[in-house]
Amino acid sequence: MARLIGEWFTGLGRKLSNRYMGHLAERASRNAHRQSYSVATIVLAAKLAKADGPVTRTEIDSFKSIFKIPPDEMADVARIWTAAKRDARGYEAYAHRLAILFAGDRSLQENMLTALIHLAMADGPINDAETRFLERVAMAFTIDRPSFANLRAKIEKPIQEDPYAVLGISPHASDEDIKRAWRRLVRVYHPD
Repeated sequence: MARLIGEWFTGLGRKLSNRYMGHLAERASRNAHRQSYSVATIVLAAKLAKADGPVTRTEIDSFKSIFKIPPDEMADVARIWTAAKRDARGYEAYAHRLAILFAGDRSLQENMLTALIHLAMADGPINDAETRFLERVAMAFTIDRPSFANLRAKIEKPIQEDPYAVLGISPHASDEDIKRAWRRLVRVYHPD
């Protein structure tokens, strides 16, 4: 009987140990996944900031506001950012790493690309170097050119549209005509 009880406890110990080890392995895998995502994101953002020349304070502040970095992780993020921003080259490997991490999740891919587009706009209109960078990231994410163009168009705003053209009236319209045109557009775009 003692032998049976001993075997039962040994078997129970193995089961608990296997469950515990499985839990630890799963947690380690999640942490590695999170760390890989974090490093790839920081490096991509830093290299994008560098793509158009010197990295500006505006770009750094934009990165911090877009990605919401916890204060206790700021020093680690700053070390990665500083190393990555030295040269804009080599970002493709990080884009491909994120593509693997986001495999099959189009919304995560588009969210990351959207964040990068906002970062590219932090210091002014997106230039040719930033456009090439973003297009290559989109390609790594398997987002085709028309989809990328649509995503970018949703984010970028025209520099200055003529307010009279937006309202569909002449620049010589009276104040009353302007109010009528505005109310008409409000009813069309905000019917509630």
